[in-house]
Amino acid sequence: MPEFLELLPPPEAIKRWMAHLPPPGQKPKRAYLSVPGQVTAAAIASPEALPAFPRSTWMALRDRPGYLRASDSLPAYLSLAGEVPMGRQPDFTLHPTQAALIYTGGMLPEGADA
Repeated sequence: MPEFLELLPPPEAIKRWMAHLPPPGQKPKRAYLSVPGQVTAAAIASPEALPAFPRSTWMALRDRPGYLRASDSLPAYLSLAGEVPMGRQPDFTLHPTQAALIYTGGMLPEGADA
């Protein structure tokens, strides 16, 4: 599967971004301040979901039925199975009562169900 994004060092990202801006003193084709509130003439839809994999916003875990009935006074303890850095595919599977730290938008490991 192709990667969803390419991470760049900040100086390289800024260089690429600046290459797409008009030269100093040249007016853009459309004034930036007139863009808010504008709509497209027709709906734009992607032919597929992007990214094309299940993703997380913070953490993934694997529950076994009825185990994680946690509350403020009775926490559930999980073991940390691993970490999934941004732009990487997990190299482990979650087993019952395990959790994984996942950076925003990161790919869920096999076995994650909560």
